[in-house]
Amino acid sequence: MTRISVALATYNGQRFLKAQLDSLAAQRHLPLELHVGDDGSSDDSLAILEEFARHAPFPVFVRRNPERLNVTANFMMTASRCSGDWIAFCDQDDVWLPDKLAAVAAGIAASGPDLRLVAHNAVITDEDLGARHLKAHWWGTKLMPRLTLPPHWASAGFCQIFHRRLIDDVPWVGDAGNGRDGILNTHDRWIPALALATGSVLLLGEALALYRRHDANVSPDTTLEAVSRTGWLMRALGNNGSLYAKQIRETGWTADLLEEAAGRTHDAETKFLLGDAAAKIRIFCGHLAERAGIYRKPRLADRLGHMGRLIAGGGYARSRVCSFGPRAMIKDLAYAALPFRRD
Repeated sequence: MTRISVALATYNGQRFLKAQLDSLAAQRHLPLELHVGDDGSSDDSLAILEEFARHAPFPVFVRRNPERLNVTANFMMTASRCSGDWIAFCDQDDVWLPDKLAAVAAGIAASGPDLRLVAHNAVITDEDLGARHLKAHWWGTKLMPRLTLPPHWASAGFCQIFHRRLIDDVPWVGDAGNGRDGILNTHDRWIPALALATGSVLLLGEALALYRRHDANVSPDTTLEAVSRTGWLMRALGNNGSLYAKQIRETGWTADLLEEAAGRTHDAETKFLLGDAAAKIRIFCGHLAERAGIYRKPRLADRLGHMGRLIAGGGYARSRVCSFGPRAMIKDLAYAALPFRRD
């Protein structure tokens, strides 16, 4: 049986916490345990947790942090106390659908031993769980081998269930990302970066949770919407310069953090995989810069020059982290040949 621990971070969550806890207890595949890190709540969150713990169908462990950790550190410290083979991040204000952990467990059982992360879609709702609409990161279920997703790829944290090796073998880098605006140092970006670098990722097409939007959400309103919205615009209109600049910046930061992580792990295989991934991601950074030129340069010769260097460097050779694939080459060639001027 797949042993899945739940890591729940709470802070003044009394408005919606009970509904989330009830949804954990209603899982067809029950969690092995629930670990809670409370970040100094001043409302009734702790009382709600204590009442739930008395009747929960699985062990519940509640830790009140002696000092405020903030969201990411709270999640990572709470996850480190879990004993399951797999760990699910859990927000205090969402609702898990009854089949969530059962679907995840089935996906784990059907995947290979190098699986490191399972991610699923969600349904966005208003604060009363009404006005539901699906916002999918992807369509269908697919197993993505190591380094076959873009290095800046991520999903919402509450959609992630990850293998505990990602925290056992690779110490969290703490504040290392703050010099890079902290973008990749959040728990829901750090875990996918490690998973992509060290193993495969299973994308479940099912929506397995209700993502409640309300006036006190920590994440911006575009957390789930941005991927699907920009995704179809990029495919339809081509990638603009500012979006490529963001991808190049975040991809470079990913390589930096993986190199830092490689220096912290004592597992030889993990060290090799992290270093290898960082080197490949730096190659991908160069390919992103060349591809950006296709969409930004006004002169045909410049655009074709960028394409030529991409082709020579294997930028379209295969669907790996270092390349975009042959379909992207057809799209880029068509766009590069258009006669109008770019920005």
